[in-house]
Amino acid sequence: SGGLVTALPAADLMLPTALGPAAQFYVPVLGRGGVPAGGVSAVWVVVTVKTPTTAGYLAVYPNSLTVPGTSNLNWAAGRNVAALALVPLGIGGAIRLYNAVGTSTVSVAVLGWVS
Repeated sequence: SGGLVTALPAADLMLPTALGPAAQFYVPVLGRGGVPAGGVSAVWVVVTVKTPTTAGYLAVYPNSLTVPGTSNLNWAAGRNVAALALVPLGIGGAIRLYNAVGTSTVSVAVLGWVS
């Protein structure tokens, strides 16, 4: 029931970007960072949060879905954190990020894809 997993050298999909409270950010994936332009159902990404102003959380999810009730990263104010996530692609071959509270600098790197 799974697809073929293809590992990639880490490549940036989203350079460090400040996200404010309740911010959503669209991240196109297909055809970027070594991910093919088609035939991809999900990607392995490392999401990094730096210099958060408050304790908070970040959700990573398929583009076009509503913000999920779960998070991929949780942190305390001022703590830098990173997490590996397998994220299905949504409309347009993209994923979306949601920063719940405070302001944080967020980056995303792709490590692989699933057919």
